[in-house]
Amino acid sequence: MSDLNDPLKDSYIGKVADALTPYTDDLKAKGFDPASRIEQLTGAGVLIESAVKLRKQAEKAASDAVGNEQALRGQFYTLATSTVSLVKGCSARRTPSPANSAACAPISSVAKTLARRCRRHPRPFRRLRSAWSRGG
Repeated sequence: MSDLNDPLKDSYIGKVADALTPYTDDLKAKGFDPASRIEQLTGAGVLIESAVKLRKQAEKAASDAVGNEQALRGQFYTLATSTVSLVKGCSARRTPSPANSAACAPISSVAKTLARRCRRHPRPFRRLRSAWSRGG
């Protein structure tokens, strides 16, 4: 019986309840009252349908949560990589333009710290480290 898929198991449950009903008197005479068992098996369909509906809602909520997590991660990764680009651009200029001078003034120590601390993720920092090695 464990080889059956869910719809076949549901059908089997209903068929057992239907099959017990005509033999209620014979089973009572032999010491087994199937009335409560028939009631449980007959009501199983509604409970199973309710559980399936709840599972589908939970799957959708989990899927939405994963999508939200990935979107946030992507958003902040983009922010981090653009920050590295900004730091690289500011640190590579020997004389910053007047528009960027305020933003680029304290940037050299920040860029060195970023390059040193983020060695585990070398790809975005490859350009930054090469800028430092050139003396930029």
